[in-house]
Amino acid sequence: NGCSAADTMQLTVHPLPIVNLGPDTAICQGESLMLDAGNAGASYLWNSGQTSQSITVNTAGQYWVKVTNSFGCSAADTMQLTVHPLPIINLGPDTAICQGESLTLDAGNAGANYLWNTGQTSQSITVSNAGQYWVKVTNGFGCSAADTMQLTIHPLPVIQVSGDTAICQGSWITLWAKESPQYQENNHQPSRFLWSTGVQNDSIQVQVNQDLAFWIRVTNAWGCSQSDTIHLKALPLPDLRLAHDTSTCEGQSITLDAGSNGIQYRWSTGDTTQRITLKPSEAEDDNVYRVEVINAFGCIATDSIQLHVHPLPRLSVEKQVNMCEGQRITLHANAISGENYSYQWNDQSHADSLNVSTPGSYWVITSNGFCLRIDTIQVNLLANTLPKLNPEATLCPDQPLQLDVSSPDAIAYMWSTGATTPRITVDTPGLYTVLINGAVCNYTRIDTVKVTRGFLPTVQILADDSLICSGDRIFLRAIGEHAEGYRWQNGSYGPSFTATEPGLYRVQAFNVCGIASDSILLQPAANCVGDIIMPNAFTPNNDGHNDVFRPKVLHQVFDFELRIFNRWGQLLFVTHDWTQGWDGTFHGAPCDAGGYAWWVKYRETPNGPVLFKKGVLTLLR
Repeated sequence: NGCSAADTMQLTVHPLPIVNLGPDTAICQGESLMLDAGNAGASYLWNSGQTSQSITVNTAGQYWVKVTNSFGCSAADTMQLTVHPLPIINLGPDTAICQGESLTLDAGNAGANYLWNTGQTSQSITVSNAGQYWVKVTNGFGCSAADTMQLTIHPLPVIQVSGDTAICQGSWITLWAKESPQYQENNHQPSRFLWSTGVQNDSIQVQVNQDLAFWIRVTNAWGCSQSDTIHLKALPLPDLRLAHDTSTCEGQSITLDAGSNGIQYRWSTGDTTQRITLKPSEAEDDNVYRVEVINAFGCIATDSIQLHVHPLPRLSVEKQVNMCEGQRITLHANAISGENYSYQWNDQSHADSLNVSTPGSYWVITSNGFCLRIDTIQVNLLANTLPKLNPEATLCPDQPLQLDVSSPDAIAYMWSTGATTPRITVDTPGLYTVLINGAVCNYTRIDTVKVTRGFLPTVQILADDSLICSGDRIFLRAIGEHAEGYRWQNGSYGPSFTATEPGLYRVQAFNVCGIASDSILLQPAANCVGDIIMPNAFTPNNDGHNDVFRPKVLHQVFDFELRIFNRWGQLLFVTHDWTQGWDGTFHGAPCDAGGYAWWVKYRETPNGPVLFKKGVLTLLR
């Protein structure tokens, strides 16, 4: 019906509360999170049943809140809370170790981040110092945990031991170990000792027969141990091996040798040498000889030997027996003690005597069953020692000749002149005979001498010249009669002499009757050349003749110098020794044949003027 009606109403839209719990969140175990729904003055309902504006949560899960404002309008929000676990850390209980040891602390949780109070950032660290150690570990979620441990360091025993020692082989030695006085003062608990031999004591006794090493371990009350090793070197003993006990014969030499590797020897005889030689008598029967040998290490070895001494056979034997020519004698070996000995002479006979007819040495070996005795008997021939005359003698002018055959072995003389004395004087030539009777073995001798007349010698010197230059040679000859030899003024012998200087020359002619002499004076010549003569050519072809160019020096000169030059003035040779000449070479190479210049300077006396000579020589090839 077209009717309209109108009405108006006012609609008011109230805003909803704005709720924002934030995004889903993760926290670490042990942490908490405060959730705030905002909208102060509103009404709140949490799924946890709480009705406060904010709540604190620490448990994983979903959290929502419904907020109603004063208009009755409601809004809600939800967030998810994740709780990440903390790293699990266990450094272990507080621990004690021994000094010098170390401990490894491991924080576990591989792949995490680490921070130790030492500043290190590794998973594990090794520590050896006392103190507190902590570590903070952060895992991959950023969650951190920490742990702490206390490390205590116990001291090691401080020990002293007997040192390394060198000791003679076979000797015993005590090895010891002890704690230092300072350690004992600070640590009152007793320690335990253990040697490598198993002995649990602070000392052991050992015998050293070879190089050895022993260790000692000392453990204190905390179980901390300290060890040390003692080295023992076995020094060798002298290699001493005397012979076995033996028997010997009286007076027989026996040498005892104590070996060569000692530096000191002490024998029971008082000797101090390596070897001793004994000649024991029967009175020393069953003697024991001892020796002590010390080597370079000071090690001592001892040994002994016992000698049983048998007596030698007792004999009476003449050592020297005389016999005459053609005589036969008996040699005796007489037993003094009356014992029954066996004999052997050098002719292999076995009696106690031996008949001999020729001089010489005879020996006899006597045995008493233990020892041999050797005696030598020298049989001497009493020779005919009556004197002999020389077969010839010379009767010199105005000198009577005495013939002498005197001898202490002669008892009678008979000369052909009728004389009966041992000496006669004759003054005429002829034959003279003597008969001599001797006192020994009734020996006789008949001898004859021919006496001839002698003459005094004569001598004269013949010379080629009476004038001489220094360095020249003049032949002197001695001629004469009845001379047996010639002796010149310089002591040389012979009929000739070569003079090289001016002066007086003498010669003596001699024989058994006397001496005659003569002399000649050689005067210096007035036309002598200078002191040095130089050759004008030489042939250095190694044939042994004229191979070297050198001066002829007639008498001693001083400050000598010789120089050789080639045609261009090059110096080829120089010497200050006039005996050393030029061999025709330069630097080892032969020089060409041809002419070469030379000059010489010298002094005739040490302080005289310097003299010069020069000239040309020819080298021939």
